[in-house]
Parts: sequence; structure tokens; C-alpha cells
Amino acid sequence: MMPASPHGYTLLTGSTGSIGNDLLCDLLRAQLPVAVLVRSKAGTPATARIERQICRMESHIGRRLVRPVVLDGDLSRPGLGLLDSDRQWVADYCGRVLHSAANLSFAPANQHPDNEPFRTNVQGTRNLLHICREAGLREFHYVSTAYVCGLQTGSVGEVCHNDDRQFANDYERSKAQAERMLHECPDLDSLTIYRPSIVVDDSMPSAPRQADQAIPKAFATYQFLSSRFGLPKPGAWLKNLNLTGSERKNIVQAAWVARMIVQILRRPPLHGAIYHLTSSTGTTVQSLEAGFRNAVTQNCSDRASSTANGSLLDKLAAPYVATFQPYFRDDPQFDQTNLREALAVCGEPPCPEVGVAQITRIATAQWMPSQRGGEVGNPEIQKENLAPLSIERLLTSGRELTDNTAGLLLSGLNGGTWTVAWDSQKAVVLRGIRSDVTTRIYTSATLLMRLMERSVTVNQAIATGKLLVECDVDDSMNDDAVNRVRECLQRLGQSLLELEEQTVKDEVAHAR
Repeated sequence: MMPASPHGYTLLTGSTGSIGNDLLCDLLRAQLPVAVLVRSKAGTPATARIERQICRMESHIGRRLVRPVVLDGDLSRPGLGLLDSDRQWVADYCGRVLHSAANLSFAPANQHPDNEPFRTNVQGTRNLLHICREAGLREFHYVSTAYVCGLQTGSVGEVCHNDDRQFANDYERSKAQAERMLHECPDLDSLTIYRPSIVVDDSMPSAPRQADQAIPKAFATYQFLSSRFGLPKPGAWLKNLNLTGSERKNIVQAAWVARMIVQILRRPPLHGAIYHLTSSTGTTVQSLEAGFRNAVTQNCSDRASSTANGSLLDKLAAPYVATFQPYFRDDPQFDQTNLREALAVCGEPPCPEVGVAQITRIATAQWMPSQRGGEVGNPEIQKENLAPLSIERLLTSGRELTDNTAGLLLSGLNGGTWTVAWDSQKAVVLRGIRSDVTTRIYTSATLLMRLMERSVTVNQAIATGKLLVECDVDDSMNDDAVNRVRECLQRLGQSLLELEEQTVKDEVAHAR
């Protein structure tokens, strides 16, 4: 349900990442209004990237979703690279930020041409805070990492850490700097920080996503050694990393992390705290090796045991060890006081433990080329244009509308959320649902076209459950509400038809 209060949208960053993907899915499934900051990439518009992503979601969960508002922008650019009209939209419609975007590189920043991960994780956060200040957004939710504790052992509390701590890599250092910046920002009234540990995802084997580099990089090295020199003997891989196997890594599942963030986000009394989204016990490094070994043997049963010279294996593994060995240290025990309170309030279970079976599935999905990437999801995505419906061409930047308004929420391919305003002559639309709208129309983009073509009537669509009308003024579905919906769609269709006719005339005149 769309909110009745002003500023109801959550501005989500990082929606194309692994945790961000699950966050977006959970927000849409809960029918919470959300706007996503996404950059166009390699000639693909931001709207098309989100459309492909949501089609995959719909295929996975077996239901259609309303599309978010898409803002084409880039964290690394001043002002996020947003148009002035988009920045005004954020000020008018958004009430909070959920910042999950991050660069996950463990390599030293001085080896990266763009100084990553600091450019994204620190400067990107600074750019986002500037937009928050400009738009008056004072509620901030930040997805950090449990490893901002640095090379700390024993028990790690939820409070901020000392500035003199050492870190295993620049990723941890950059996230700690971003946290400090947020804590010191005077423009925020509420700051909630979520600190997941190592995040893995085995929920979609046809399109595996990783939120952390350690596990996939570790398996990539294991797979490489196996393909070149045969399957390492049990314990040999651990020896290369100077590990005994009893070390424990705190591994959590992406779906659980996202679900807990959305559950906390929905409950203001839980805001303003720091949450270690971590496992209670952790996974032994020996279990990681067993999972990797299973993945290789199950998918290449004739792989012989390694007979390579030990010194050669050590040499090949050296570059990996230099970057990732500090990360595979024995993890500390993360304080879960706030998490336990949130679990009780939200009625959610603790994070499921990640064992050998889960590691095997994750590694297998990464190992099999046929299961990586690709356009998985709704087959319509392969056949139809990804451009938004022509309804977007009726967008207006005006903020004063007529008294006749309705919210339009379209699920399925080319869906979206708009406020439609109309008079006796025409209709215009605004992105998002205005807070003063009292009538909201839920349907699919496909059915909308049939309604405007009059091949289906409003009454038929309502009777078959393919169109839902929600009214704040009167909960009953009366004739006035039906007539209002009919009038809205009629004016919308008329304006789209006139726009199409004018476009054809312009093209003919240009051709002459």
C-alpha cells in the first residue's frame, strides 16, 4: 500500500548488487515505495537494466512486481550525476536513504586507477550525503560490514571502534571511514547501520551472485590448481593459506541479510542502532575446503589427485595469499545484542548456518559456465522492447496538478509507478505516487493497454481480479470509484493517442 504521509519513498543505492538485488525484491514484495539510483552502463539505459533484473526476480519468485522509480545516476559523480528535475523529485518524494552500494575490491587502492574502493565507498557516500542535505533527507540506513572492526580478536562490540585499529585490506578501511563520516554528519537525525559478515547466495543457482569476494576468489584459486595440477590433497589448499582448518569464518546468506534489513527498516523503534547481521557460530575453513572439493569432484569425476611439486603450488598460490590470507584469519565473536532484540520484535529466526552443502552449491554454480550470467527470467524480456511504456512521454515537471488525480501502479514488463492527473482535455503524469493521492489503480502494463484499447472494460478487469482499486476515502468499491478509474484511463489513452498521432505527423514533415 502506498503511504498516506509525505515523503514515502526509500531511495535505494546498489540495487544491482547482490544484497541490493534482494533488498529491492523484498521492498517490492512488501509493496513499499522505492526509487533506485542506477547508472546507465555499456549503452544500456538504467531503466532497461532494472527491467531485466526484475524480470529475473519475477521468474524466480513466481509473481509479478510493480516497478520502482528509476533515477539514472552515478555515486562517483558530484550531485550523483542526477538531472535537476530528479534531484527535486528526491526532495519531494523520498523520506529515507538505504545505501547498499559498495565496491568490494580487496586489492590495495594504490593499484587501482580510480582509487577503488575509496572512490565508491567513501567519496560515493560523501556525494550521497550532499544530496541528502540538499533534499532534506535526515533518515539514513547504511549497509556496512562486520569487518570494520579490523584485525581485532575476541569479542567485537556494536559501538564505533577506535581509529588506531589495523585492517586486513582497503575494503575494510574504506567502510570504516564511511561509517565515521556518517556518524559525524550533523544533517542526519537517524542513522541505522547494518554490518553483515561474509555474504553468500545459493538461492539462484542459475544466476549466482556474490556480495563478497573472499569465497568466489578462494574457489577460483582452488579450481585453477585442480585444473592445472590435479585435485589438491585434503589439507594442501589450507596449507598454502597457512591455515589449520579449525579457523571459523562468519558466513551469512544474502536473502536473510536483506530480509532483516527490510524488517528493521519498516519499524522506526528499531532505527538508530548498529546491527551485526552475523552467524552465531560461523563456518570452519575446513568446511570451505570440503565444499570446494565436492564441487570439483561432482562436476569432474575423473579429476586426478595432485602430483605437482609443493614449491610450485606455493608459488602459484602466492599472489592470492598476499591479498586474501589476512581475510581468512579466525573471525572474532560479533556482539549480537541489538540483532537479538530485532529478531524478537520482527519474529524472524537467526541466520541459518552455512555448511558444506551450501558451500558445495555455491561453488558448483560458480564453476559451471552454463549456469553463469545470461538473460535468465521472463521470456518476454527476449522478445519485447525494454523501453518504458509511452506513458513516460506524458511526464510533466509541473508540481501543481488538477483535482483529478490517481496513482497508477503497473506490474510486469514495462511497469512502473506514476501519478496521473487529468481534466476534460488531456492527462499528464508524474513519476511516483503523490502523498495526496487517494485513489490508486493496480494492474499490469499488458492489461492497461487492453483497457485503453477498450478490448476489456474496467468492470471486467475488476471482476476477474486483474485490476484492483484502492480508495482512502471510501473502502467500498462503488460506482463513483469505477467511473473515476474509467475516466482516468480514458483521458490517459486519449492523450497517448494524440501524442502518437503528433509524432507521426512530425516524422512525415521531417521526411519531406
